[in-house]
Order: sequence, then structure tokens, then C-alpha cells
Amino acid sequence: MNYWERLKHLKLFSLQRRRERYQTIYTWRTLEGLVPNIGIQLGPNQTRGRTCYIEGPKTNFLRMKTLRANTFSKTGHKLFNSLPLYLRNMSACSVDVFKRHFDNFLQKILYQTHTLCPRTRRDPTTISWSTASHYT
Repeated sequence: MNYWERLKHLKLFSLQRRRERYQTIYTWRTLEGLVPNIGIQLGPNQTRGRTCYIEGPKTNFLRMKTLRANTFSKTGHKLFNSLPLYLRNMSACSVDVFKRHFDNFLQKILYQTHTLCPRTRRDPTTISWSTASHYT
């Protein structure tokens, strides 16, 4: 069995999807005040649901932009903002309830071989969750 068949058989997510899942849950926990805040702020426009952002230093150095783009503080809020509205707006519930709804959403998104990025053969980034939200 290849990697994707084993994941399906074991009912596990890929490593990338697990990392993105953790980042999204941590961002939600930050917005709920359950863990220390690393600078995540609620977005100003709440008519589109709960969103968040992080203000960071502006720099013109490409190396600094690349390093910063790969940190949790830059990816966590983007992953959270790409969730469907009903998940982003979940509040005043336990972490387990949020995880259950979030995992149900993730199960509906196909992550098998035919959805891999053709060039890299990797799991597509979860930033594309918003485009896959029609599965819910």
C-alpha cells in the first residue's frame, strides 16, 4: 500500500494536514482566550464572520519575508480565516466540540492521490479549504 492508502486505512490525515489542523485549533484557542496570545487580533469587519489578522514588521528583504511567511504567526491566522463561516464563528464551546466539528469538515475534503498537486505530488495546502467548503 502506498502512503495515501495507508492513511485512509488508518483513518489518519497527512503530516501537512495534521500540522495545519494543529495551527488552526491553536488559533481558535487563542481567540477564545484559552492559550497565550502571540499577537492575533480579531478582524475589524465582523459582517463576514469572525476573522483574525496579525500585524507584523514591514520589510523589503526577501529572505526575511520568506522566513516570516513560514512561521506560525503568519500561517495560523490564514488557515483559520479560510475555514467556513460556521466553524470560524464557533465560540463559547469546549475545545473538543470545536475539534469534532473541525474533523468532520476535514473528513469531507478529499485528500487522496487524485487531489494532490500535480507538480509536487503533495497534499494541497489547506488554505484551499475555502474552495472545498462546498463539500459541507
